[in-house]
Amino acid sequence: MRKWAAVLVGIVLIVVAGVEGARWWSGRPPYSPEELAATAELRLVDPTTARTALGPNMVPELAKDQQIFLGKVSWHQPAHPEGALYVMLFHHRTHRPPAMLVPQATPGDEAGVGSNGALWDAAERYPWLAGAAGVYEPGFGYTSTDALAVYKLGREELSFAAVLLPADVDFGSRVPRATTPAVATDLTVALVQVNENGRATWARRLLN
Repeated sequence: MRKWAAVLVGIVLIVVAGVEGARWWSGRPPYSPEELAATAELRLVDPTTARTALGPNMVPELAKDQQIFLGKVSWHQPAHPEGALYVMLFHHRTHRPPAMLVPQATPGDEAGVGSNGALWDAAERYPWLAGAAGVYEPGFGYTSTDALAVYKLGREELSFAAVLLPADVDFGSRVPRATTPAVATDLTVALVQVNENGRATWARRLLN
């Protein structure tokens, strides 16, 4: 009886170890923040400056007194650039995102705007990201915010614009947004690495 009990315990331990090993393997980062060595810059600009930096991707005029912040994230291409890199931007006090993010025009599918469920996992793991991935409403569910998604790290930089609107402008979003007036130091620029298995492996705050 004791022999079979010992065998059963051994089997359980092997299964647990296998599950934990698979979880670790699927969640491993293809590269570290240190290898990426990313930096960011952000400044308040006029529409003409934003238009010049973004190319064909235009920043629409959503409100008369909107603010446009022009940003750029730069990095070194890692040895194993698998997965995607997400650039998140939000007000560092309210954790609210801008009304709109507009990336510079890139060839093909190198970068774009989108959401990813892995950003919710990152927001749960990192307190300074709490609320930045979206909101949850009982009876309605999750509403995600947009982030800038970089799929081809070989480009090594991405410029973008973030648009903030006055508080009295209804943007038609279920997610509360950061509003004007603001200065560049009010806004946090962060990176979240999502590996090829769709797991958020790390997050790093680059500005503010």
